Parts: sequence; C-alpha cells; structure tokens
Amino acid sequence: MSAAVETTGAPLRDAAHGARLMAPMTLAYAPFALTIGAEIARHPDPLACWAGTLLVYGGSAQLAVVQLTGSGAVLVAVATGLLVHSRLFVYGLSVAPHWRTERRWFQVIASATLIDPTWAVAMERFAAGGDRARARAAHLGAVGALTVGWFAMVTAGVVIGPTVTSGTGLELAAPLCLLTLVVPRATDRPGLAAALVGAAVGVAAAGLPAGTGLLLAIAAGTAAGTLTRTRSGRAEP
Repeated sequence: MSAAVETTGAPLRDAAHGARLMAPMTLAYAPFALTIGAEIARHPDPLACWAGTLLVYGGSAQLAVVQLTGSGAVLVAVATGLLVHSRLFVYGLSVAPHWRTERRWFQVIASATLIDPTWAVAMERFAAGGDRARARAAHLGAVGALTVGWFAMVTAGVVIGPTVTSGTGLELAAPLCLLTLVVPRATDRPGLAAALVGAAVGVAAAGLPAGTGLLLAIAAGTAAGTLTRTRSGRAEP
C-alpha cells in the first residue's frame, strides 16, 4: 500500500517542484503583464485581445499585436508577432532531442507553451538528468504555474491597469523584461552581436510608424547574430 501511495504521489511532488521553479519568474513578469492588460483595456476590442492572451502565449508578441491592431495595422501586427516568436524555432530545436520520444499529448502541450521561461526550466531539468516521467511532471507543473499566473496578472492589468499605469513607470516593463532575457544569453560573440545591433537599430528606428522599427530591429539583430556565428564557424580550425 505504501509503495502505491508513493508512486501516486511522486508526479504531484514533481509537478509542485516545477511550479516552485517557475514561481519567481512568473512574479517577475507582473509589471509586464499589467502593462499588457492596460493596453488591452485601451484597445477598441478589449474582449478579443484579452481572450487572445493564451492563444498568443508570449508577452512581447502579444504587446506588439495589441498595440498594432489598435492602430489598424493588422498585417504588420501579424508579421511582427510571428517575427517576435521566430526565436521559438531555435528553442524547439534545442528541446527536440529530449522530447522526441515523449507521448504525443505532451509534445503538443509542451510545444504550444514553449517560451523563454518554460524553455529555461526545461533545459535546467534536462541538465539534471533523471527519470523522464518525473521531468514531464515537473515541466507540466511549471507550465501550469506560468499559464495561470500570467493570465491572472494580465486580467488584473485589464481591470486596474488604466488607473495605475499613468506615471508609474510601467511603460518601462516591456524593455526591462526583454533586457533580463537578452543579457544572460549574450554570453558569446553571436549573442552579443545580435543584442547590440538589435538595440542600436531599435533606438534609431523608434520613430518609424506602425511598429516597423521593431521589425527592423529584430531582423537586424537576427542577421547580425547569424552572420557572426557563420564567420566564427569558418574561422575555427
């Protein structure tokens, strides 16, 4: 009987462990979530934007889409959202060897919720090794914590955001959150080149209409990182 209880309780403990790993990162996104909620509240169709929180599943892309659709630039919004999320293709390649033999339902859930914090938790769990079932439970716990926490914080932003964001500095939340994601990954020449070029182009193109400056910054940073990586590979003996 005790062995059966132990077996039954193990997945719950692993899921709780994953949720605990994700909790600090989820709370760190609170200012960003409030900012997005405030933008949704000001949108001409706030209900649709709020309902799309889980569909877009990515703060940077969602903020860009909400802002651009609010100004009527629908095609640019779609292009920007896809481009912002293009980095997830690289994340997918990095986790594919670990998830290739997983069950189909898990592959669908994991791929649909693969963004920066869930990728970071997954890679940390892969490095620790151990049983795949336990890793799967921990990842689902992390995803659940992030999903519930993020949706709740965005919803709070929709309700109270318009009354508290003016003059509070929450407009800096998006670039600060992006900075915390970029800086730890700029540990090699390609990453540093992508960050510097993207930042420089983003500042220079900040005045361009309908989010085209963001598109240019992402494209320039990606191109710089790819070119630097290619040249570094050729230079190696």
